[in-house]
Amino acid sequence: MEEILASTSEVAEGVDTALAVVRLIEKECKGYRLDLKYPILFGIARILEGKSTPLEGLELLMNMPMQMENFDEGRLGKERRRDKSDFEDKTDE
Repeated sequence: MEEILASTSEVAEGVDTALAVVRLIEKECKGYRLDLKYPILFGIARILEGKSTPLEGLELLMNMPMQMENFDEGRLGKERRRDKSDFEDKTDE
């Protein structure tokens, strides 16, 4: 990864962000096996850190047992929910 980043003059969108989000989850979320709750984020981080190949990451995702998603609102639940009216054009008012 270091070689790829050093060889380009382009911005590698998301590399630092993906790793930062995983670190934030590890710091803020208390739970068992966070990699099962956030498999894509943790899989991308493992690939970026050189701990697995993209093929291994894909195989891990595809072999995960199917389960119902459980949305835990946590801190986000206190924010105002948006509905369709928030996005309507209000220039006529």
